[in-house]
Amino acid sequence: MKTIKLSVFLLLGALAACGDDASGTDGDGGSGSGDDDDGSDTTSSKASGAGGDATGSGGSTGSGMVDDRLFPAEVGRIWTYDVQSTYPSCPSGQRTSEILETVTVDGKSAYRTTGICGFETAITVTGDVVESKYESYPWFRMLDEPVQDGHSWTTTNGAANFDMHYESAGSVTTPAGTFDDCWRVVQDVSYQQDWTYCRGVGPVSSTLVDLSGGTIIYELTAKNF
Repeated sequence: MKTIKLSVFLLLGALAACGDDASGTDGDGGSGSGDDDDGSDTTSSKASGAGGDATGSGGSTGSGMVDDRLFPAEVGRIWTYDVQSTYPSCPSGQRTSEILETVTVDGKSAYRTTGICGFETAITVTGDVVESKYESYPWFRMLDEPVQDGHSWTTTNGAANFDMHYESAGSVTTPAGTFDDCWRVVQDVSYQQDWTYCRGVGPVSSTLVDLSGGTIIYELTAKNF
């Protein structure tokens, strides 16, 4: 049976990401949501700020400095979303995505996160480059550098390779407020899958419409930082 591969994140994937196909059946695996219990090298630490060169090059989280990364990941940060979904495994309602702790996965410093669909994933953040890993699936590149209109990159969910690209989104308004310097990430596949990130905020919205008309749509309603 074909499945939709769901990823978190989140942040957001939390967020819901589609994988190798979009047949409209509900799925529970994928490129970026789940717990890392597949035997990969995983150890944890509660220390904040140690995930995947967390401060990176895209805005420091040090004292007195503004964190202007597209995905400003730090332990303890929580994003709340209004989710509209036709997927039983990712029901509609108010859902949160949270960064729980730092971990080591496949020798990489990463964050353990929960997403809007309830799955856990590991993410690495280096400047504006963000990758996520779910269970034994390969690392999925969510964000890339340079962040500019038209920039594209190739990533994989383990079943297929596909391209992603940036589109400038300008200012974006959600129930959480109006945010500037926003960028839409579009997955170049036969169904609709896109995410919008804003600097210093993270993922503010996403739309998935699969080939059978199944949907997961969410937008940011609050954040705790």
